[in-house]
Formats: sequence, structure tokens, C-alpha cells
Amino acid sequence: MQPGYSRSATFTISNTGNTNLSYSITAAEPSLAGGASLAKTLSNFANVNPHRLPKLDLAAARTPLAQGVTSVLFTKSASAANSPAASDEATDADVLVLDDANNSADTFVGMGSGSKKGFTWANEFSLHEFGFRLESFDFYMRTELVAVDTFYFAVMDTNGQTLAQGSTILPASINGGWYRIPLPEPLTFNADSSFIIVVGVNSAIGFPAGTDVDASVPEQSFYFEPGLKRYMPLNAVSGFENGAFLIRANGSKAGVGSRLSVSPASGMVAPGASQTITVTFDAQGLAEGKYYGHLNLTSNGGEHTVPVAILVSNTVHVDDHSVAVPAAFQLEQNYPNPFNPETSIRYVLPHEGNITLAVFDLNGRRVASLESGLKTAGQHVIRWNGRDSVGNHVPSGVYFYRLEATSASGAMTTLTKKMTVMK
Repeated sequence: MQPGYSRSATFTISNTGNTNLSYSITAAEPSLAGGASLAKTLSNFANVNPHRLPKLDLAAARTPLAQGVTSVLFTKSASAANSPAASDEATDADVLVLDDANNSADTFVGMGSGSKKGFTWANEFSLHEFGFRLESFDFYMRTELVAVDTFYFAVMDTNGQTLAQGSTILPASINGGWYRIPLPEPLTFNADSSFIIVVGVNSAIGFPAGTDVDASVPEQSFYFEPGLKRYMPLNAVSGFENGAFLIRANGSKAGVGSRLSVSPASGMVAPGASQTITVTFDAQGLAEGKYYGHLNLTSNGGEHTVPVAILVSNTVHVDDHSVAVPAAFQLEQNYPNPFNPETSIRYVLPHEGNITLAVFDLNGRRVASLESGLKTAGQHVIRWNGRDSVGNHVPSGVYFYRLEATSASGAMTTLTKKMTVMK
């Protein structure tokens, strides 16, 4: 595509299963090949078990408790003398705020002194008439007398799908202070959508969460009640009818710096149906060159990375559809299937990259390594003769074949399919 233009391309999500498939797609901003990546990957962040932080079901969280059932939440007054004035580093970022915006907490909440269950709290950010590129978030908490504490975070969509997560060790802030967490890579959300930032600590901090009682946007803060095994709305607690946690989202509104967009970015696909996804790239003000990004697709059927490659050049025709393609890794169904004695497996690479293609049995044991190493972009076909790594014929049954490939941005994509050996 030429500089100054926008281009769109499509791909399809198909549901070949027998249950509804819910999905969510976020875009990682493309960067110029050979230039600095826009993804801020932090080496001191670790991936965590996605079940470390409870999944937030917004509909369930807003459901009133049954009569006679009560929730537990304890509060502790903030020390105004020791509350920092702000987490107001000089920044050009747009900031989404639910609290009263005065940069100090009115109080702190949690499970109370002596609790060993930790505490998890969250803010939902609803986007009205603008999109948002989430780059980092700030939160206000106190560590009390705990010298070292593990902190967990997750960014979720409204279906409860985890879009980003991590853990790190926070420095102590006995009486409360601001912390900033840059995301490993930015997440882009469309207008009129919502996202949720969930934070939690697993130590015995009785009152970690900085909270305001007179929020600018109430009714969008939640906390996890371990006794009830569910999230509760903060505004259901007496004294916090207009309250909010001090969690703030930093980034860019309405496409500022957001060139790659997806529509629809989330939804549900019925069994046997499909959904066409439109990906649009805006080259306004861009220099010529090759740009590489990717889409993160999260669903109840698994996670996938869809690479996106764009050539921006004044030497191509505006209508040349061969230069702006959301290039996806593909692993085709083997043919024939079932098979005896041989079958063919076809895969497609959007660009040159390192791959491994292997066969596994139902117990997850590697049966045969079919191909590995650096492969060129395009279509590839490999034949498997039904023999294991030492040359013996494998027994009849179901096997998995798995393609692992590295995108231009360094992201790893894993695709898996089933095949049947029949003797």
C-alpha cells in the first residue's frame, strides 16, 4: 500500500465444534522491520497461571446476593500525611480514571488483619465513542509491614478472557503509594467496548487496595470474596455506594497512535458457523518500509497469533491487493485422513521463519519429528509414512500433529490438528 492510505483485508473464524465459540481479538501495533519494536517486554515480569487471578464474570458479579447471604470487606483509614501527592510523571498518555482524581486514597480495603487469603480487586473501563490503546496502568496500594510481596495482574475482556497477565515483586510502600505496570505489549480496544484490569496480592496484607468513596465513575469496581467464591461490586458495600478503586488505565484514545484495527473485535460463533474479521491498517504519515505486527486471538477454544505484514511503498499501486495482507500461519488437515500407509500435511508460512512439525500420541509423547529449521515463506507439504522416530510402524489410532512457528515479531504460534492411522 502507498503512504497516506488505509487498507483492509479479511480472514475467517470458523467453529467446527459443537458448542458456541466466544472470541476476543486485540492488535499489537505494527513496527518497522529493523526498527525498534513498540512492544515493551519486561524481563522481570513472569507469566503466571491464568487461574492465579479468578476469572471476572461481570454478569455474575452484578447479580445480587441471596437473602441472608452477606459479603465481607474491611476498611482502614488512609494516613493523609503519608499519602503521596500523585503518580503524575510527565506523560503524553491519555488516562482513564474512575476514582475522584485527586491522587490520594480516601481509605484502604481488604480482607482485614490476620487474613491469609490475599486480596483481588478490579476496575472495568467502558469506552464510549472512542477506542483505546492500553499501554500501562497505575494502581494505588499499601504493603503495610510486608517487605516483599508478589503482585499479580491481568487484563480481561468482558467475556472473562485473559488478554495479558504477569507477576512481579513490588517494592514496599507501608502507608500507600502509586505503582505503574507497563504492559508487555499494547492492547487495542474498539469504541463502545470495555476491558477490565484485575490486580491482586497473595500475602497477608490486610488492607492493600487504595479506594475512594466519591468516585467520578462509580459502579465499575469489583473485588473477589473468597468465602463466596465470586466477585462482588464495591458499590454494594455500605459506605462505598459511589466508590471506586484507584486503578487507572494509560494509553491513547480514539486511534491516536493506533493504526491497526479489528472489527468485530469480539463475539460468539455458533457451531458450524463462521465470522468474517476485517483488519484495517492506516498508513497516514508513515515512512516507506515493511511493517510487522500481529493479532492476538483468545477464545474458549485456545489462543492463536495471527501475524500481519504490510509493505508501505510509493512504488506499489493503490489497488494492489498483494501487498497488504494479514498473513496467517496455516496448518491444513492432512490428506487422506484416515490413512494407510501415508498422508500429506500442508502448512503455510507468511514469511521466512523457524518451524518444527511433529507428531504426538494421545498421551502427549512425541512419536515423530517431521520437519524443523528455517523455512521460506509460502506453502510447504510434508509426507508422513506412519513410522515413529526409530522407523517402526505406529499402531492404529488417533494422533496429533503440531506446527510451532516464530513470527517476524518474535511471537510463537502453535497450531495443532488430529489425524487417524488405520491399518
